Amino acid sequence: MSYSTYFEIGGHVISTALPQQSPRPAADPLMELAKKHGVPKPLARKAIKETSDAIGYDVQRGANAYARYRRARWAFTTAAALAAADGPLPFGDIAAIGLLGAYGGYEVVAAFGDVVQK
Repeated sequence: MSYSTYFEIGGHVISTALPQQSPRPAADPLMELAKKHGVPKPLARKAIKETSDAIGYDVQRGANAYARYRRARWAFTTAAALAAADGPLPFGDIAAIGLLGAYGGYEVVAAFGDVVQK
């Protein structure tokens, strides 16, 4: 499967095609790993809980930090795109950078907290 786009530049139609992209990373990497190896979800959840209790570190929370980093990256790139696409008045820039920047900053701090867990 490929992804195709078409652009019109100066009356000419330009076609671009990208080959099949790699699959998106799983939102819950531990459950995806369990599924890949045929481990039933209840058993995987029990193993994650027992491991977390034994080592004193919430493994599930730490594994989900990657999803937070992805959401932060989305917020920052969307804010930059909206600010760049906005007109000469700064109202859209303020909203994009202020709101999405604050959300992206929150996700980065929360993801760091998920990894460190103090």
